[in-house]
Amino acid sequence: MASLPAGSVDYFLNKRHLPSSQVERVPDIDELEDEEQDFGVAPSSLRSANFMPPGHDYGVFESSVASFPAVQSPLFSPVYQELERISASKLGERSDKAEALRKKLLRNSNVLVVQGGYSGKKFIYDRLKSLGVNVTIMDGPDSFWKTEAEEGRLHGFIEIDFSETSTVLQRAIEIVAIVNTKFDAVTTYYEDAVPLATRLAHALGFELNPVEACDIARNKRKTREALKASGLPSPAFYPIHSERDLDPAIRTVGFPAVLKPAYGAASLGVYKVEDADEAKRMYGEIMATLTPELDPIWTQGTEIILEEFYDGDEFDVDSKHSRVQSCSSRPTAA
Repeated sequence: MASLPAGSVDYFLNKRHLPSSQVERVPDIDELEDEEQDFGVAPSSLRSANFMPPGHDYGVFESSVASFPAVQSPLFSPVYQELERISASKLGERSDKAEALRKKLLRNSNVLVVQGGYSGKKFIYDRLKSLGVNVTIMDGPDSFWKTEAEEGRLHGFIEIDFSETSTVLQRAIEIVAIVNTKFDAVTTYYEDAVPLATRLAHALGFELNPVEACDIARNKRKTREALKASGLPSPAFYPIHSERDLDPAIRTVGFPAVLKPAYGAASLGVYKVEDADEAKRMYGEIMATLTPELDPIWTQGTEIILEEFYDGDEFDVDSKHSRVQSCSSRPTAA
């Protein structure tokens, strides 16, 4: 987010830091030479890292992107040249050796983060820095992260105006093409930026999830539909595009239920409703706030969904994947 809209609340710095004695130590560069050889990597080849493989022709995934030539990052580091010798199955396996190698591959890599998000995400970038990752954040001129970069807590900062959404992708590509840093990956930790980050990564030629999959993940209704189509247990839900959809939504879902914007984040506009009158009243209140003037996230859409309310313990599951297969996962109670 380039700047905080009026009335919004910035989040405090994440307090969930472990004591230094409990933080997992990152292996030094000179360590684990034997483990490198176990994976078919030449000893000491991991001193400079590019961990993303080259991209390939993804086809025309959107007309606004297809007209841009790919700005392929030159991935010619020693590690990149060794990647073909590393077994993908070994690199993605669940083992201490594979985890150590993955961390070594991160060292000295250059990662572009599209929009840094609120200041509470600082612990993410601090952790990346401790892993040896050079983080550059692309954000607006009033961003908190511009100061962080100026004071040396980030590797770099790229300033861009996000207000002109129709041209922001083209301008982002042009800027990245001329900066001195050659990036090894493009990512984001901010939900608003997922559509731009995935399109920019594809335009640069990186291998990642399809644009369509990322768009589905950013829309709660599309996510529910995809999970249901895959045969996974899903709550009852109904899309609401206007007031006339409220009655069929209520008949389909019942109560208690949850009203939420399909493109929301950080629980913005999410309300539990107990009956039809409350659902209709809260729908009006939610819709009154879904304007780009209040928050630019709503430029992506103002669709609402009504879904079944589930009561009980809540768990978050963080998972690392390599070529679809899970490398590790960790559930935590919310």
